[in-house]
Amino acid sequence: MINNSLQKNQPGRAKLWAPRFNNLLKTILLTCAAATFVVLAGCSLSDYFPYAEGTPTPSPTYTEAPSPTLTSTPTPTNTPTPTNTPTPTNTPTPTPTNTPTPTPNAAPSFVLNGKSKEYVKIGKTYTDPGVSAYDDFDGDITDKVVTESDVDVNTVGTYEVKYTVADKEGQESTLTRTVYVYKKLVYLTFDDGPCVHTSKLLDLLRENYPDVKVTFFVTAQEPEYLDLIKQEYADGHTVALHTYIHDYDVVYASREGYFEDLKKMEDTVYDLIGIRPNIIRFPGGSSNTVSKKYCTGIMSYLTKEVLNRGYIYYDWNVAAGDTTGKMQTPEKYFKSVTDNGTAYCIAKKDISVILQHDININSINAVPLIIEWCKERDYTLLPLDETSPIIRHSVVNN
Repeated sequence: MINNSLQKNQPGRAKLWAPRFNNLLKTILLTCAAATFVVLAGCSLSDYFPYAEGTPTPSPTYTEAPSPTLTSTPTPTNTPTPTNTPTPTNTPTPTPTNTPTPTPNAAPSFVLNGKSKEYVKIGKTYTDPGVSAYDDFDGDITDKVVTESDVDVNTVGTYEVKYTVADKEGQESTLTRTVYVYKKLVYLTFDDGPCVHTSKLLDLLRENYPDVKVTFFVTAQEPEYLDLIKQEYADGHTVALHTYIHDYDVVYASREGYFEDLKKMEDTVYDLIGIRPNIIRFPGGSSNTVSKKYCTGIMSYLTKEVLNRGYIYYDWNVAAGDTTGKMQTPEKYFKSVTDNGTAYCIAKKDISVILQHDININSINAVPLIIEWCKERDYTLLPLDETSPIIRHSVVNN
């Protein structure tokens, strides 16, 4: 059944209700009094409300509010007008609180071409790789980038290239690149610690050479000294991964065994300093042959797979020789590193990655001699990081 508010002979609007559907089905605009039937889908004939002339109107089954018609509404008369209504004065206007401030568009972003650090041999030409700049609304705004540089390729030093860009709204972004101009690059690296002697090395560097940072390829061979990794990191040195157990028969027993050992050391470092280093050194170096005794061809696989997994591995091209034969004097280790008469010393190389071991006290005692010798010659001492020049051996166990 359809209930309605229809005045059949009065043009205007009427509402049709169907209790069966408990809903307003349609608003009808009457333009004439001609007989018309409205057909509503899903209803039987008995449900339709015929509003043709002479058709009886069924009684509504519920009460609804009257619907307005299109006729003009009469203006009420003799309505008393209130007098002496006080007009409020000095009414404070409420101030909205906690109104959110519209978030401005994001500042432009940069994409750095090349590395965040560049290395230039003194006297050589430096060509900056530049940047690309983008804005959410302005798009590519690389042509708006302003570059400032103080690089002097004729003077050894650490320089900065600064990039600045602003969008149309005036929001500005800056980015910097570090450029090293060097005579020789020297990287002091120490394997197999931390151990009883590591704290002495950290102390002498902190107290006498605070500007010199080195790289520690750490293990867990002496777990009672693992907390020294925190001090290595706090002092600004690079903490890198070597091996957890350093037993070749375990580490190189299988491909899976190597990565299990590496992951265990990575997790240990993470628990101590909250970062997961991605710089590693293979036990024995990538050119080791001892691994062949346990798993033929493993180094060919590992040297590729560690890169696939996001690690960067470093070998060395200068060695103190502090784990072979009997203990030598600090002066002997110093000579082995700086100028030993062969091609494998700082004097003969533009870039030297030096292998030492902080488990050898006399190798540590040689460190001040090496640093002073380098400083006298204006050589640049740096820790390894992702931007450092790569020094790697040829793989033998392939």
